Amino acid sequence: MLTSLLLLCMSGNGYADPPLSNPVPARASDLGFLAGTWRTVETVPETEESWSKPRGGTLMGTNRVIADGQTVFYERLRIEPLGEGLVYQAYPKGAEKETPFVLVKLSNQRAIFANKAHDFPQKLTYTRTGETLTIEVWGPERSFTLEMKLTKD
Repeated sequence: MLTSLLLLCMSGNGYADPPLSNPVPARASDLGFLAGTWRTVETVPETEESWSKPRGGTLMGTNRVIADGQTVFYERLRIEPLGEGLVYQAYPKGAEKETPFVLVKLSNQRAIFANKAHDFPQKLTYTRTGETLTIEVWGPERSFTLEMKLTKD
């Protein structure tokens, strides 16, 4: 899957800014700013995302969306090495097959992952400012932003 994704991206179908064919060199420890449990504040539905501290070259995560007291969406997440870079693997609603997003840009507490071949989303941006994590989710026909706070529980 990853090889075919990279080949597809190298054939000119990737993002112009930044291109998927040029994953940035990075290690899991570079994304330590994601560690913790993050929750939207006073939004409906409520979204919660948790990330482990980087260990063994990976970060492990989960995401769930709660509406009317019920979990309406969930996914397992993993960030792991891909060559000299990293790939964000999403397993929505317990899927056995991952949806990969290559790390294409990394700066001080900001990471951008992209997969132009995916229907939605195609780009994920994580930005940490203090105890706030902003997640921007982009697609060809829609996008949204989640502002999450670091929880103490």
